[in-house]
Amino acid sequence: MAETSLARDLDGLRRSCGLSYRELARRTGCPRSTLNDALRGRRFPRLSTVLAIVRACASDTSPDTSADETADETADETQWRQRWVAAERARSCGAGGLDAGEPARRPPAELPHAAAGFVGRAAELDRLDALLDATPADPAALLVVSIDGAAGVGKTALAVRWGQRVAHRFPGGQLFVNLRGHHPRLRPLRPGQALEQLLRALGVTGVPADPDERSRAFRSALAGRRVLVVLDDAATAGQVRPLLPGDPSCAVVVTSRER
Repeated sequence: MAETSLARDLDGLRRSCGLSYRELARRTGCPRSTLNDALRGRRFPRLSTVLAIVRACASDTSPDTSADETADETADETQWRQRWVAAERARSCGAGGLDAGEPARRPPAELPHAAAGFVGRAAELDRLDALLDATPADPAALLVVSIDGAAGVGKTALAVRWGQRVAHRFPGGQLFVNLRGHHPRLRPLRPGQALEQLLRALGVTGVPADPDERSRAFRSALAGRRVLVVLDDAATAGQVRPLLPGDPSCAVVVTSRER
């Protein structure tokens, strides 16, 4: 499998440079447990972890992390980035959630068109990139980002623009649901209604009637897939919680007028 080959070759790179796990952890700033999982194929690594390992193996000293974030990517880093993307795409192929015997579907791509004439928000876009690239203190943690603000400030436009910008990082697909938290005429979408939309977008047939079962089915459908979920115009945290994936490879962006 592509992800197994990625882990094996990354560990081969470490060994060819004569780096112990302790030294690699010192150079990358990643926990040793994260490096062990990545290099032994126990858990598929984040792209930021792969690139940190490649940089550490190319460096004779402990890297300057602040410089790494802004330095131009080397040819080796680009090659490893491409390998990671290919391995991530391979992970998403044939993922669960479809009925047995159902033909494979193309990953969902539900993000709306980015707003024409979008300008500014460079700092916010860079911040979102940094959150996605950061190595989490807890590798099992799910990235959930909240964009809040008053009506009309461009929360949805920012979320969609960023989602389109990083869509290639989520080969399992991109999901989008308008939760109608502050719609002037329609009631907010109940979690069960939102889950039905999400499950159908993932190709799941026979959607359970019970909302709790729908939530479990949603997490199962996303297991092993790297998917971006954009939950637009949320009213409350309770409306969002049942819609969170269980796989830490996924990421969630929530927009709301409420902090």
